[in-house]
Amino acid sequence: PPGEAPASESAGAVTSRSQILLHVSTLCHESLESLLPPSAALVTRLMRSPDPGLRANILRDALVGGEAELPTGEVVKGRPKIGQEEFVESVGERVRQIRSLDVDGSAAVGDLVEVCKVARSIVVER
Repeated sequence: PPGEAPASESAGAVTSRSQILLHVSTLCHESLESLLPPSAALVTRLMRSPDPGLRANILRDALVGGEAELPTGEVVKGRPKIGQEEFVESVGERVRQIRSLDVDGSAAVGDLVEVCKVARSIVVER
């Protein structure tokens, strides 16, 4: 019919709109996370990241200090962005929040358990 886009163009527009909405949603989450203490923001970011590889990279970036190579060739380790104790306290607080809800939060707590296992392995490999 006149005035209608072909199906392929319509599907592309839907994909484009969904990508835009996902981007806006991500920006909103990041903006809200910036108001939280760094360790709580880290836990929040980890909980909304479904990919285990991405979670591991986020944890590695936050819990292990980066490395820099000096002109002399010496490698110097930096300090972690978030201390291990702060991270553990934030995870504990998130578990308390989930358990205080009037819903079954076992899946979310299970996700936090997996995050902690990855965090432990990252800190140990350091």
